[in-house]
Amino acid sequence: MEELSGDRRERLAARELAAPQVATFAERLQNREPCLLEELERAFRIVMVEGVRNAMIAAFQRLDLWPPQPPPPGIEDDDCCYEDVNSPVPVIAQRLYNDDVRRLLTVPCDGVQSPWLQRALTAAFIVDFATEVGLPSPEMPPTQQ
Repeated sequence: MEELSGDRRERLAARELAAPQVATFAERLQNREPCLLEELERAFRIVMVEGVRNAMIAAFQRLDLWPPQPPPPGIEDDDCCYEDVNSPVPVIAQRLYNDDVRRLLTVPCDGVQSPWLQRALTAAFIVDFATEVGLPSPEMPPTQQ
């Protein structure tokens, strides 16, 4: 029998250690425990917001508006309110660019490179876990439709 590599052995041990908690949370989700459903809805919203944000960035890059040149007048560097879609497209692009710069300049904390990335990855994990145990995705918020 082939001997397991160190990394594979560690992953297998971690999987065995986590299995009881995974089963417990799967059962709690399947029983639709209110506090977990609330967290699932929050995680789903985060995933949707990040998805829309990433799609907007890609669109602005394709339109050569990343960042808009010249910058729209009257938009400060700390104006990150890109969700105001009633503004002109270059203004939205500048605000989203400002938000992206703000995220990139955030000082790492507790070993986490980007709190926004960590939040998005955690939310995606929660949504994926719930999907794997058979829960339907929550309804998409009207603001993301």
